[in-house]
Amino acid sequence: MIDPRALPFAEHGCVGAKVHRPIPLITEQHHVFPVYLQARVWDDVDPARPSTAHVQEKALVCGNCHATIHVVITALIQGHQPPARVATKLMELAHRGMQLYGEALK
Repeated sequence: MIDPRALPFAEHGCVGAKVHRPIPLITEQHHVFPVYLQARVWDDVDPARPSTAHVQEKALVCGNCHATIHVVITALIQGHQPPARVATKLMELAHRGMQLYGEALK
């Protein structure tokens, strides 16, 4: 069964990269403020149940871009430099997620 948060790539594309090789079959809905980080702020957020997220802002990305955003977020949280050659839009999404996380912690 296909994840209900997945959409056909041909219809929705990916905001993270202009060129995809190979062309993905699906586009994933990425919570800009990741659900696992929201769970660190709010007790009623369950990472296994994305619908419990307080902030539902999402971006449509392919699986590779989705994974890359999370790698960048992890690097930022750990105080490390993100990997080189990450697309600008993916860096922007990761930094937006970190901004939302920081604001929620206040």
